[in-house]
Parts: sequence; structure tokens; C-alpha cells
Amino acid sequence: MGAYNKVKVSRMDGEVVECYDVRPRLFNTWMVEELGLARTRMKSLGEAVNDLHRALSQIDREVLDRITTMTVGELANKFGEREELYNTFKEVSK
Repeated sequence: MGAYNKVKVSRMDGEVVECYDVRPRLFNTWMVEELGLARTRMKSLGEAVNDLHRALSQIDREVLDRITTMTVGELANKFGEREELYNTFKEVSK
């Protein structure tokens, strides 16, 4: 099966849905179908968000609160500034 084929996936609530066969399947399918993300980008972005989610689940509440009140753009820009990488992602005013 190719990376862009769909497979049936059982959700924890028992519902069976069709998802792209690229993990994390449910999230990647959502990004493609709801956000319009290119299928060629779903693997890397899905893995990045999965890794971020795992890391956030393991940190202290005080730090978690500071990080999760930032926009994704702010967090990515701060990373870019510190690592001397691209750091002008669009920030949406709140």
C-alpha cells in the first residue's frame, strides 16, 4: 500500500473511520482534509506535532502554562531566533 492510501481505523469510541495510512493517522487526515495541507507534508508535520504533544505531556504545569499560551507562530519564531533559523512565521493578532 502506498502512503496516500486510506485504511479503516477504529477510534477509541468504537467509530470506524477512513484515514491516510501515515501515522499519526487521525491527525494527519484531519490536517489534509480540514486544513488543506498537502499529503506530501503530512508525515513530517504530524510527527512533529506528535513529538511536541508527547513532550508537553511530561513537563511541569507552570512551564506548560507559559508554553501553551503562546501561538504556534510565536513558539516557532522563538525556536528560530534561538537556533538562528527562519523566525518570521506569521503571527495572528489575538
